[in-house]
Amino acid sequence: MTIAATGGPGGRKGVAVCVHPASRIPAAALLVLAISGCAEGPAAEAGLPPLQYVASAEQVGPVAYRDPLGVVSPDGRWLAYSERDRLHVVPVRGGAERVMGSGGASMRFLAWLPDSRHVAVRERVFDRSRQEWWLYDRADGGREPLWPGRDQAPDLLALDMLAWSPDGTTVAGVSSAGGESTVWLLDADGGSARPAATGTRLSFPAWSPDGRLACLSFEDDHQRLHLPCDSPEPLFTD
Repeated sequence: MTIAATGGPGGRKGVAVCVHPASRIPAAALLVLAISGCAEGPAAEAGLPPLQYVASAEQVGPVAYRDPLGVVSPDGRWLAYSERDRLHVVPVRGGAERVMGSGGASMRFLAWLPDSRHVAVRERVFDRSRQEWWLYDRADGGREPLWPGRDQAPDLLALDMLAWSPDGTTVAGVSSAGGESTVWLLDADGGSARPAATGTRLSFPAWSPDGRLACLSFEDDHQRLHLPCDSPEPLFTD
């Protein structure tokens, strides 16, 4: 099953869902899905808003794994997606693919930086002893630790779902403990951490073009969208 979440003018949201046996989707087909939004032809011809996110669930025994997970770059020119222990980056309009990764960890989350060149990847080593954030360079294939040498609260390696502000100066991330979650804001270098919101199962912080931070919460079996993230009243309830 492939799910494509899209965004259009005025923040309008749309979801395209295609059902395919995931094991039959080759890596190259993800590019087609990303461009078409699961439509019969280009997204423009199908009347679909621009694609922002694509994910595929692969059934392995009784458990479904989110692999590959893909994200479109801020400039709309690149698609980054995971395939087990590898990061693939391809031009949206077609071209040479770059494959990167250490081969020693599964890739759990991807986030583009505003420069559309670097991708932050959260990796879990296969023995599950630790999770780490790494920064990949799509241009030269380089890989280096994100925020090396930082030792402060919160534990930066434990932060999940990182999201860079449009101007690149601030990063949002989520920490969780005992059912409570905190959305943190940090400077781009990982310093000056400060809490932005605390609540029940907060997730997926996302920045609006004007610099406001939104996030999701989950309460009473319902998912809620908050904008701004610390707003007590949700903008939308699912």
